[in-house]
Amino acid sequence: MLKNNILSSFSVILLVSFFMTFVPATQANADTVCQSIFQFEAPSGCVLSDAEGAILGTPNITTCNDRFAGLVLSTGYDSAVYVAFTGIGLDGQLTPGASVRYSIWLMQDCRAWAGAYSVTLKLSGDSGGSVTSTPIGQFAYSEKFTGALDSYCFTNTCGSTTYSGTFTIPPSLAVGQYRVQVSVDYNAASALLPLPALHQDVVMKTKLTKTQFYPAVNLYFPDGGPLVCYFLDFTKAAVQTYGITGTDWEIKAGNQVIATYKDLPLYSDTRFSKYLSTGAFTIDLNTTAGVPVYGFGIKAQTKGQTYTCSVSVKTTQGAYDKVSLSATAAVSTLNWTVIPEPSSRTITCYKRSNSKLTKKVTGVNPKCPSGYSTSKS
Repeated sequence: MLKNNILSSFSVILLVSFFMTFVPATQANADTVCQSIFQFEAPSGCVLSDAEGAILGTPNITTCNDRFAGLVLSTGYDSAVYVAFTGIGLDGQLTPGASVRYSIWLMQDCRAWAGAYSVTLKLSGDSGGSVTSTPIGQFAYSEKFTGALDSYCFTNTCGSTTYSGTFTIPPSLAVGQYRVQVSVDYNAASALLPLPALHQDVVMKTKLTKTQFYPAVNLYFPDGGPLVCYFLDFTKAAVQTYGITGTDWEIKAGNQVIATYKDLPLYSDTRFSKYLSTGAFTIDLNTTAGVPVYGFGIKAQTKGQTYTCSVSVKTTQGAYDKVSLSATAAVSTLNWTVIPEPSSRTITCYKRSNSKLTKKVTGVNPKCPSGYSTSKS
């Protein structure tokens, strides 16, 4: 009865507009409106209803009146009241490949019987991509004398249907402008007497910006040795969810590109190695965690030089922006082996005109100053 009491306080509107965006987890769309007075239907999800304040269109599927002596005492409504998404957060973010559960609540004051309406949900984009789902409905009666005193359902038996379904966002769904459309049609076979056909669309405009896969790039110097660039996020699940087809790598020393590799292969169960003049790419399977490790080791590095590792993930929808990380080499290497730094030594220098006067000189290659020598003579 809670829903009937709530609904008695506002008009039911079918056409709702909001913005929903596929964005990286670090970004949020402040324009998204994904909360309503029916938030309890999906506490952490996206719930859209006619109480959002973004009212654009036709109010109801149909209406019916309770009359006395030619006067309208109250009006009933058949209307789609809310759509609740579980799998879409309060910020409206969606993830390609994700499974989204939803429920649609249809208020039925006029044609209050099971199966009176059929409902479909469709996600369609300007590029032509679409997803269609047909939910299953569960009808319930609302008894007389349970609504507000001045409501249609106080003197008439009303009802409602909750439609539930699931759809999956295809990983390959193109980026672009999208609409969520809930279509409601009267089911003529549900009644013995013929009634006029009814159709109404609840349209929600959406902007789909596909979630990008940004690997967590790491740089480190194992045991103080050659620099290694690697990441652990290129799992089989990530490949499937984001439609990943490969990666492009770039290594810079300062501002100079010293190594590139296009279309590094996807994960396989066997080790992959590729040797370049400046380094080597490897793919190893972490047998403990079952996670593939993608890495690049620099063959020859110079102490004090800053190196930048950049990775661009390629998918069925194209390549994403590069993710880069820089680090400074603490040692010099050749063929992945640390070049030992020459050790310094100290020598004693004697003044040629007076050998009793001495100076000590320390360095990698120490030399006596002018007028001094390493011998007393």
